[in-house]
Amino acid sequence: MELIPLLDEELLVGLPAGHRLADQPRVRLRELKDEVWVEGGFPDCLGPIPRLTEALGGEPRIGFHCDDWNGKQALVAAGAAIMLVSTLAQPAIQREVVLRPTSPRLPTRRLFAGTTAPPFRMPAVTAMLSILMGISERWRTTSPAGSGQN
Repeated sequence: MELIPLLDEELLVGLPAGHRLADQPRVRLRELKDEVWVEGGFPDCLGPIPRLTEALGGEPRIGFHCDDWNGKQALVAAGAAIMLVSTLAQPAIQREVVLRPTSPRLPTRRLFAGTTAPPFRMPAVTAMLSILMGISERWRTTSPAGSGQN
């Protein structure tokens, strides 16, 4: 097996559009200490919990668990919670959810393609890897990550 690095993506905080910090260009995580978070069905959806706990000054208050991406966004849009969003998810964010970079920045999440190593790799897999690497390169150069925009 071979792991091929494709992309490092940043985690942004998703806030309701009317949130008191929604107009800030960068949100200090310490200011989110008392907020209610929505967590996904898997225990790592909030990303690096130890780092997030340190930056918040305490464990995040997880008020909701939701497996559905649209459900998580609906909770945030309604003002019931906040969440972390990866930069790759930015194009799918509802307009009632505002994304902001954080201070301190959370560790990036590295995405890989896993495949068989040459000479056992099939030509179709090599072609797909080329496509994925091209998309990843374009994403790195055009991504709105960190811009504070949805």
